[in-house]
Amino acid sequence: MRLPKAGIVDVTVTGSATSNTLKFTVSNPAPTVVSISQQTILLTSPSFPLEIAGTNFVAGTTVDVGGQSLVPTSVSPTRLTVAVPATSLIAAAVPPIKVLNPAPGGGTPSELSSTVLNPVPVLTSLSLNSTLVDSADFVLSLDGTGFAAGATVTFGSTHLTPTAVSANQLTVLVPKAAVATGATLAATASSISPEGGTSNSLAFTVMNPVTVINPGPGGGVSSTLTFTVINPVSTIAALSQDKVVLGSGAFPLTITGTGFVPQSTVEFGTSNLIPSAVSPAVLTVTIAEAAMAKADNLTITNPAPGGGISNATRFIVQNPAQVVTAASPTSITASVSDVTLTITGTSFVEGATTILFQLYETSVT
Repeated sequence: MRLPKAGIVDVTVTGSATSNTLKFTVSNPAPTVVSISQQTILLTSPSFPLEIAGTNFVAGTTVDVGGQSLVPTSVSPTRLTVAVPATSLIAAAVPPIKVLNPAPGGGTPSELSSTVLNPVPVLTSLSLNSTLVDSADFVLSLDGTGFAAGATVTFGSTHLTPTAVSANQLTVLVPKAAVATGATLAATASSISPEGGTSNSLAFTVMNPVTVINPGPGGGVSSTLTFTVINPVSTIAALSQDKVVLGSGAFPLTITGTGFVPQSTVEFGTSNLIPSAVSPAVLTVTIAEAAMAKADNLTITNPAPGGGISNATRFIVQNPAQVVTAASPTSITASVSDVTLTITGTSFVEGATTILFQLYETSVT
């Protein structure tokens, strides 16, 4: 006898006569969760489908995600799918995902956990781009994406806790001490773990005021004008090396020249690199293996105010020497027909390898 549906059923016995009725309860089994389709979820993710595999799922099964009860869009005994709304992801955490079967029965809910990760913020603009040296405390808004609870702001060397946080804006109070000297400062935003990270930087200029003082008797101080100190355009004079063999791994490159500033960046092919050390005449940057594939010219960019792109310096990425270890077949009979030859080895480069058979040269397919 199979009773596929839970509930209260009437039981009677029939023969020469019908017996009295007995109430009989068919209970739902306890569900078991084996796996979920996503172990990690980004906090800023939109609504997404979540598949849950397990056993004993029934009609009426529900899913609890971080305290929010959801009705599956499809259910089978071993698999269910539920649409998780973005409103369920309110903070980076490890929310339990529970599967519950309805009464009667149902048993203890079965659960697994998935991790909601903070995104890496992206800055797009500042409400102010400059101020005068020794300005009073002021409010600065940073616009962008990926901001979450716990985010912090670094303004130059000053670490600030926002007074307001939304998904697209951070607001901080910048103290007078942070703008005590003229400089171009970098503003960044950081999100906390799990995951998270530090955003791109935006430039903020602290400008020196200009006044004129006449001596006594009489005299005095004139009205104030602003004076902007702009970044120069860098000039590259020499590189510690101007070539490298593809596949040789990451290496430090030292660049000498003029006009380097703390916010200088190095454009190496299509890669934008942040120096590990900068002085006005010497700059050091680590060139990653991945940056070599599309390397050609190397330039240095200084940010506004002023700034610009330096002269371009040629950097050569050399293909490695090939090593042949085997050929298949190892011999052929002279013929006018084409023959397929497979050669194995190391350091073959697409589009840059040919095969020489004594006096005959052929291309690689």
